[in-house]
Amino acid sequence: MMKATARTSVVGTSRMEAQELATQLVRYRGDFRAFAREQLKIAGNTLEFWPCQIPIVEAVERQLADRGFVRLVCLKARQVGLSTLTQALVAWRTMLWPNVNAIVIADQAERSRTLFDIAKSFYEQMDEQIRPVGRYRTKRELVFANPSRVTGFRDPGLRSRIVIDSAHKKHIAIGANWTIAHLSECARFKDPKFVLDGILPAVHRVPGTMVILESSAEMAGTWYREFFEASQRGETAFEAIFVPWFLQPEYYICPVCQATFPKVCTNPTHLDQGARLMDLDGEERHIMTEYKLRPGHILWMREKLSEMGNDWNLFRQSFPLEPSDAWVTPGTQAFPAETLRELRKQIQPPARITDIGPGPSVSDNPSGKLWIWEEPRAGKAYDIGVDVASGTAESDDVTVSDDGLDWSVACVLERGSNKQVAEWRSKIVDALELASMLYWLGTYYNIAQIAVETNGMGGPTNAHLAKLSYLNQYIWRYRDEIVPRYSKKTGWETNSKSKPWLVTFAIHEATNNRTIIRSELLYREMETYVQEGPREWRAVAGKHDDAVTAWMIALIASDDECFERYFGLSSAMRAATRVGGVVAEKPRTPEVWEADLTFLKQSGIKMEVLPWD
Repeated sequence: MMKATARTSVVGTSRMEAQELATQLVRYRGDFRAFAREQLKIAGNTLEFWPCQIPIVEAVERQLADRGFVRLVCLKARQVGLSTLTQALVAWRTMLWPNVNAIVIADQAERSRTLFDIAKSFYEQMDEQIRPVGRYRTKRELVFANPSRVTGFRDPGLRSRIVIDSAHKKHIAIGANWTIAHLSECARFKDPKFVLDGILPAVHRVPGTMVILESSAEMAGTWYREFFEASQRGETAFEAIFVPWFLQPEYYICPVCQATFPKVCTNPTHLDQGARLMDLDGEERHIMTEYKLRPGHILWMREKLSEMGNDWNLFRQSFPLEPSDAWVTPGTQAFPAETLRELRKQIQPPARITDIGPGPSVSDNPSGKLWIWEEPRAGKAYDIGVDVASGTAESDDVTVSDDGLDWSVACVLERGSNKQVAEWRSKIVDALELASMLYWLGTYYNIAQIAVETNGMGGPTNAHLAKLSYLNQYIWRYRDEIVPRYSKKTGWETNSKSKPWLVTFAIHEATNNRTIIRSELLYREMETYVQEGPREWRAVAGKHDDAVTAWMIALIASDDECFERYFGLSSAMRAATRVGGVVAEKPRTPEVWEADLTFLKQSGIKMEVLPWD
């Protein structure tokens, strides 16, 4: 008879049967799919992999073969079975290998109980010969060890365990070494430090270990998004995997026969018939072409959208087509989603990361405050918008300093093209130091026009810049007159009248593809910049709007230097159509940017006679 070595003893087991059992265990250790298919059940049903789960299984197999351990971060649509799949991986390791400690953390207690029930179901429904000896079970822990005080010393069993809990218990991982960590819906963890400083360091990068983070999206700007995208860029040890909704078999309804999961329509003629029956609009046809979907996917999408009150943002957050769809900003986004998707394509790493000093002198520094995409070019004019903060932080290192303080930001644009060529940011430089830096930054960019927001800490910065005798400060305009005129003040003043103009103009230029941004930080702030009232825009709670404010100021300051686009065009056009004092046969037609009624409408300008009439 075979001894009860880590497995439940079976009376009357022969030597041959024991050898067959050992061979089967070895096979299961080397083949997760076979173990899951033959041993794991939920409610009596065999665990089968869905198409949306296969990329995860393949990634686990590949990483184990290549480096011996697994690190995955998964962004998923809702209800695609990744939590169940990951629990199957946890069961595979803890129920077949000795001394494996697994920790499973969910975002809330109810979800952690569900995961515990899955693990318990796997254990209880395994074949008796394969199921490991269990010492005890609690509401949050399964321990696989010999419960006998008599035989436990010489035959302790696997001595593996699964601990399952919710994220609000922040110290659960402290002081323990874990072999496996499964973090479920971790985008909703309230404290990311719990993950980054608590869980991840507790799992060493040695063979046999696994860390799998899986979650649907929460909102734009969350730590999970930053971690996922950093992993996409290869900046972490984790492989990033995206699981879209259309890989899930349940998310399909045949438009002709109405067949849905678990029934599957196999009639090939229903594809063409379905497309005709549904009367697809242009956006739906684009989605089908872009993502290689079928009419049944679109029908399911329509019905789900209807259930969600036709809230497209809510739908794409829960059921994204691609990763960028998932990150939805709460509230009314200032910049349209389609505009942001186009702007995202413009993002580039800087050509240089530098510091700027007197001279001006620009020196390369990997941790420098000035990011340069393009050097100044002879004959080009530049504009710099500046948002000023207190400069009282202890560090500019975001991995060290999490003080919530604002940043001082200077955004440099090339006039005419509205192309971002440089960005400077810091939270440790005070208002007067900032003025000195701006003096040299403006000088470096061909004596660029500098528009400092004079509200709050910006007032001293702007005044000190004038004291330094900088030659090209922005002059404030009076905009509520028929023709804007210069004031005797320098700098940009944000108030209840100028803020709508500032934001509306920036939205208009971005929406009409008249801007080029390069900064990832600027783009992120544009995503989380929302409108909260008729004349109020700001970043969502916990985020910043310093870079986007500086960019908008630079944009409108640059345009103000070309305000003849909107005012005084008549004389310019008449002069342009005269040759030797004789009027040409065909007067010049105003360009689109000259006769832009959309701009006038969105900006609230009321003019009885348009300037080009």
